[in-house]
Parts: sequence; structure tokens; C-alpha cells
Amino acid sequence: MIDYNALLKQVEEFSNAYIIQNISSCHCFHNSIHTHSVVQAAEEISSFYKLNDEDHFIVISAAYFHDLGYVKSDNAIGHEKEA
Repeated sequence: MIDYNALLKQVEEFSNAYIIQNISSCHCFHNSIHTHSVVQAAEEISSFYKLNDEDHFIVISAAYFHDLGYVKSDNAIGHEKEA
């Protein structure tokens, strides 16, 4: 059986470390605070729809990863490719 909670902890740690190591000073919005807010919203959605463990993992992981490409770029253009 897959331990989705352990995997989510790894996703969270990776995301936070990636943001800290790669964030540019020109990013005043796409940072760990923004990511945390998106994850909180995803948690509410998951709870409302009573998602099973696997679907919950997918939604929350997507929330953590949603802007990682933007963090490393100097602007929004092309950040989807980086992610």
C-alpha cells in the first residue's frame, strides 16, 4: 500500500527547498507563502469533494508544483515549460 502522507511530506520538502534555492529577488508573489496558500485552497477542495487518498495526493502535489518553473525564471513568459 502506498503511504501518500509520507509522499506528500517529501513533495512539500522538495517544493520548499526548490523555492528557497531558486527564487529570484524579482519575485514578490511566487514564493513559499503563495505556494502555501494554494496548497491550503487545494486542501479545502479535496475535503469538500471527499477525495480518496490517491486523488488527494494528486491534487495537493499539483498545488505544490504549480509554479516551480516560474520561480526559476526572470519573468512569467515560458514558466510553464520550466515546470
